[in-house]
Order: sequence, then C-alpha cells, then structure tokens
Amino acid sequence: MRIILGLDWFGDAWFKWQPDFIHNFETYLNGSLDDQPDWVASWIKFWVDIVNVNPYIFAYFIAIGETAVALGLILGVFSNLTNIFGFLLAFSMA
Repeated sequence: MRIILGLDWFGDAWFKWQPDFIHNFETYLNGSLDDQPDWVASWIKFWVDIVNVNPYIFAYFIAIGETAVALGLILGVFSNLTNIFGFLLAFSMA
C-alpha cells in the first residue's frame, strides 16, 4: 500500500515538474477560488498572497517536496519524516 501511495505521489510530482505548471502556478491557485465556500476561499487566498512573493520558487518547492515524499514512500526510507512532511504538504495544498 505504501508503494502504491508513493506511485500516486510520484504521478502528481511528475505533473508539478511540467513547465506549464511551473509557469502557471499562480493561475492554478486563483482558478481554484471559483465556487468555494468562504472559509475555503479564504484559505486559498491566504496561499495566493504568500505565493505572489515569487511563484516560481513555490512551484519548485512543491515539485521537490512531492518528489521527496514519493521517493520516501516508494523506497521506505525516513518513514516518519516522509509521513509528516507529506501530511503537511497535502494539508497546505488541499
């Protein structure tokens, strides 16, 4: 199950490394604001305001983080750190 979940994270990380995602990261975040409840929209708006500082750095950070979580799950190394970082990454980008 750990390896299957790691492959899922790896697939998502592959998408994050695509130039389209890197160059349009802010657009993806703003696009997710449509038709959201107020509390979800405020959470997304919070992240949009942070990402506006430098969208490229955050896009690469997300890509590197998801790749690290995927490799940690697939290889079974640093399990506790991988699980905590994966939870925080998934929660912040949910």
